Amino acid sequence: MHKAGSADAGATQAALERAGAQVTLLASSGADHITELLENSAIERLVVLGGDGMIHHAAQTAATINLPMGIIPGGTGNDIARALRIPRRCLDAAELAIGPTSSIDLIRVDDGERHAFAVSVLTAGFSGHVTDYANQLRHARGQLKYTLATLRCLPKLRACNVSGLGDLGTKVSIVAFGNTRYFGGGMAICPAADPTDGSMQVVVVGDVGRLHLAAVLPAAFFGQHVRSGAVHTATMTSAAVTIDAPWWADGERLAVGSTATVSVSPGVLQLACRL
Repeated sequence: MHKAGSADAGATQAALERAGAQVTLLASSGADHITELLENSAIERLVVLGGDGMIHHAAQTAATINLPMGIIPGGTGNDIARALRIPRRCLDAAELAIGPTSSIDLIRVDDGERHAFAVSVLTAGFSGHVTDYANQLRHARGQLKYTLATLRCLPKLRACNVSGLGDLGTKVSIVAFGNTRYFGGGMAICPAADPTDGSMQVVVVGDVGRLHLAAVLPAAFFGQHVRSGAVHTATMTSAAVTIDAPWWADGERLAVGSTATVSVSPGVLQLACRL
C-alpha cells in the first residue's frame, strides 16, 4: 500500500478485516521497494491500495513469483479497476479482493536487456506526452485530468516513426497494445481487448493533424474512435517493434529501449476481479 495514504490504508485494513482477512500493512516508497517488500514477506495474497501506477509496479513482482493479487482502487485514473469491474466502494472492493482469483494475461515488452509487464495498455507516441503531463497535475482527477493534459499537449503533436506493425502504418500519432480496454481516465482506446484471450488488440492512430486528433479522441471514451479512417486495428500475440518514442504502461514510463518485442504472457497474473 502506498505509504502516503495512511488514512486510506487504515480504512482499507478495517474493510479487509471486516471481510474476514488477516492483514499486514506494507507501506511502499516506490517500485524497487515493492519488489523488496514482496520478496521478503511471507504473505499469501497482495492487496494493492492505489491507482494504475501502484498496481503496475506490484504486478511486476506478483506475476514473477506467482503471488495472488487483489485491488482496492485509490488512484486518479483507475483504468485497471474499471476494466476489471472492481468496485470503488472500499468494503465491496475488499470483499472481492480476498475472494477467488482469475488468471489474466499481461503484455510483456522486452528489449533484450530489460523487460516490463503492462496490466492494461502499453502505448507510445502522443499518449505518452499526455500521460507525462497528466502525472504532473495534482488538482485534477479522472477524465478531467487527461482532458486538460491532452489540450495542453496538442500544440506539440508530432508523428512517430514505427516499424514492425505491418499494414497498420509506419508514421503514427499513437500506438496502443491493449490487454484491457482503458487508458487515460476512461478512454476505451482498445475496445476489443480481453485480458483472458491470449492476444492483444493493437490500435494505431495515424499521422493526423491537431484538429483531426482532437476530433477523434473524445470518441475513444465510448470506443467509437475505431470507426475513423485514421484509426487502424489488429489482433496480435507478438510483434517486434521499433519506435522513436518512449514506452509507457499503466501510466508509467518504462526503462525499455525503443526496439523491443511486444508479446502476450498468457495467464501469468492471479487477480481477484470480475471478468
